[in-house]
Amino acid sequence: MPRRKKEIFTPAQELQTVEAEIASCKSKIKELEQKKKELLKKIAEEEKDALYDAAMRSGRGLQECIELLNAQAEDE
Repeated sequence: MPRRKKEIFTPAQELQTVEAEIASCKSKIKELEQKKKELLKKIAEEEKDALYDAAMRSGRGLQECIELLNAQAEDE
């Protein structure tokens, strides 16, 4: 079988290829950072919901729970 002829790129062509790859990677980073931001927001919402549910199950009002937490924070 004949071997494929290896393409020879000029430094300018290689530079263009590298720049294109950098742009692609930057785009991927932006996408991942946006996904991270959305996930952190979702986690915060879940934590707020869990805290609210715990406050309601305690039989105390939400304001009373807030006051208890604030008092505990001041003691520390």
